[in-house]
Amino acid sequence: MDNTEEINNKLKELEKLREEARERNDEDAFFYAQKNIEKLQNEITSKNNNNSTNLSTLKDMLKEDGFIVLCHGTNLSMEEIEQKIMKDGLYATGYNEGSSLFKTTNPVDINISTEELKNKLDNWPHSSENIVFLKLPLEYFNIYADNSDLDCQKTRAFMNKTELEDGRYKYLLDPKFVVGAYNIKGENVVINPKYEQTLSEETKTELSRKLKELQQDIGVLDIEEEQEIKNPEVIEEVENINDYKYCYKKTLEAIKNRQALKNPTEKERKDANGKIFYYEGYLVNNIKDDNTAHDIINSLLNDLNTSDSDLYFQNIILKDIQERLNNIKKVEQSTTEPVEEEDFSTKISKLREEASNAYKEYKNMLTDGLIDDEELANLIRIMNKLKNDAHLLKSITPNNLEKELLNSITNEINEWNNSMIIMQNGMEKLDSISSRSI
Repeated sequence: MDNTEEINNKLKELEKLREEARERNDEDAFFYAQKNIEKLQNEITSKNNNNSTNLSTLKDMLKEDGFIVLCHGTNLSMEEIEQKIMKDGLYATGYNEGSSLFKTTNPVDINISTEELKNKLDNWPHSSENIVFLKLPLEYFNIYADNSDLDCQKTRAFMNKTELEDGRYKYLLDPKFVVGAYNIKGENVVINPKYEQTLSEETKTELSRKLKELQQDIGVLDIEEEQEIKNPEVIEEVENINDYKYCYKKTLEAIKNRQALKNPTEKERKDANGKIFYYEGYLVNNIKDDNTAHDIINSLLNDLNTSDSDLYFQNIILKDIQERLNNIKKVEQSTTEPVEEEDFSTKISKLREEASNAYKEYKNMLTDGLIDDEELANLIRIMNKLKNDAHLLKSITPNNLEKELLNSITNEINEWNNSMIIMQNGMEKLDSISSRSI
């Protein structure tokens, strides 16, 4: 049972006692209060440490097909976040019909590297001290809403409604969808004990009920009862949302609409980004095999290749597709006998994984503050071998898509390898200086 509130109340009382003892110069009472304050503070610290983790672990928790990750920046302390947002939920901004989750959050691509994610969080708008992570299943978003989530019409299935004393109401995101919070200065993460990593059957039933009530509330009739839906765009989306070609078309439209905005307001930017990741989430989730993925990637390479913005969105979607393919391969490998010869997709995936693992070892050396010359030289040799492997695979594949993926991997390997070589040269200079000083 969570007793944080009780501990905090005791702390307030003890701090009051300590100040009163100070005013009357009562040393015994002062030190008694001080001793117990320290004891309770240690208890809070210990409790927080039990829920504490790092950004890399949080990132792994957030990776899952069929979900969207949203982030909310705040200057509340971590303790206040635990007591308010993790305990009660996150308030949507605005009141009544103006209430919206999208106005107080930004979608985040969780498939970027941990370092890229950290940099994004460190530069969050409005100089936020802490970033709260939310994870929502896409299937319970209301696809009929066309008002940018005003009155939480897209996200209300995840909400609890709160009536205020003055008669107004706000929506409050259920805390089971609040994963945790990242502290920018301390670089630590606190996981929400109320977060449901795997949705319970009770939660799924509740989400389905709320979604149906919402659709009835806004005048959309129940499709299962074969009643008429008058909005042709709604009909098109309902019929085609599981078609990857439709989702690709809508994703591309959303990207082009975002790029067409000139000096957008924060609301316009958030609405546009939300629509992109909404359709992109369905697009990636609709990938069932290599053929579908190849079709999408070929289209991406043709349709998004003229500007930096095109390449930015192209890279995000390509990474998500690669992650989706990796997950499909894992499922297939767990249910079928291993084949003697790996296909090209598996070889490419293993090549990227081996390069990533070598670079992680190098990063661990930097983190530990201890770089072994021989180990570093060995990692450089591994990188050179992987680079040669990539060139070999590229020379024997006739598939342009696979060549593009191999080019991307080769560029990453070159970048990582150069970092290691620069460090190796620096270490040699330091060794040289040390030798001369002996």
